[in-house]
Amino acid sequence: MNHICVIEIGNIKKDIIKHISDSIEKEFGLPVKRLKMGIDLIKNTFSVKRNQFLASKIIEKILHYTPTNCLKTLGVLNVDIYTPIFTFIFGQSQFEGKVSLISLYRLKQDFYSLPSNDNLLMERAGKESLHELGHNFGLAHCDNPKCVMHFSNNTIKIDRKEKNFCRSCKKYLRSKIEKE
Repeated sequence: MNHICVIEIGNIKKDIIKHISDSIEKEFGLPVKRLKMGIDLIKNTFSVKRNQFLASKIIEKILHYTPTNCLKTLGVLNVDIYTPIFTFIFGQSQFEGKVSLISLYRLKQDFYSLPSNDNLLMERAGKESLHELGHNFGLAHCDNPKCVMHFSNNTIKIDRKEKNFCRSCKKYLRSKIEKE
């Protein structure tokens, strides 16, 4: 129960999953166990009206399939996700819960009709992974615009953030991990 599970939902490039896993291990100081699940994990979560997948339903499904020996679990997928109060989201998590989720869909330059950039995608995915897992450990949004826990509703704000937690968030995170 001392590791974080990263679940690849569907086909995600191996270097992206590796970067996400490495970022998590570095920042949380916990080993990562990688798992792969089929795209059927998102079955019955699609909204025809919105042409998107409902993140909270995907989180419920991940929770159901998560091995009991995972301290926290991050699902990574490549479809457009939403929550009823936002047009779109990059990720969602259970605050102080067990499961979080990120989508690569809107983190890609291609989505904005810009040239593909896998390095930028990996950096964004790493930051969003840390952000959502931070919520799992009880971290709220941070006022520091450089902190990975700062709220980002667009990729420009994600790109401005550092790849780690600020000193204050890191201190809080360490105390939470020690209690787990």
